[in-house]
Amino acid sequence: MNTNPNETTRLDDRAERRSQRQARRAARYGVGGGSIAGGVFLVGLGMLALTGWWWPGIMLVIGAASAAELARRGQVAAAAATFVGFAAIPVGIALFAAINVPWLPVGAFVLIALGLISLARTVAPAGEPQE
Repeated sequence: MNTNPNETTRLDDRAERRSQRQARRAARYGVGGGSIAGGVFLVGLGMLALTGWWWPGIMLVIGAASAAELARRGQVAAAAATFVGFAAIPVGIALFAAINVPWLPVGAFVLIALGLISLARTVAPAGEPQE
């Protein structure tokens, strides 16, 4: 048993700092400060396992998990845009299949284009004034 008062004070300080961090997280992210995205993702994976619709169903699951987390943080417009963006992939694939467009060249081009757009947004500074 530790009878050193300095050690007891340090343990109390650590516990106090931990509870302050948890309170800040709860205030910022809601009760508990955890992520809702993980739960939505696991539920979605379970549904995919039951239905066997892995591709492009995984895109809907990723979109739903991302959108749920954004919505929980109060970013409803970003959540809607995220889900619509991810839902467009299975819809596009269904349309291509319905009109007999070959998936391999078109799908590869679309994925490459989306990747390039994402890279361009990341690399290019947004909102810089033009001279």
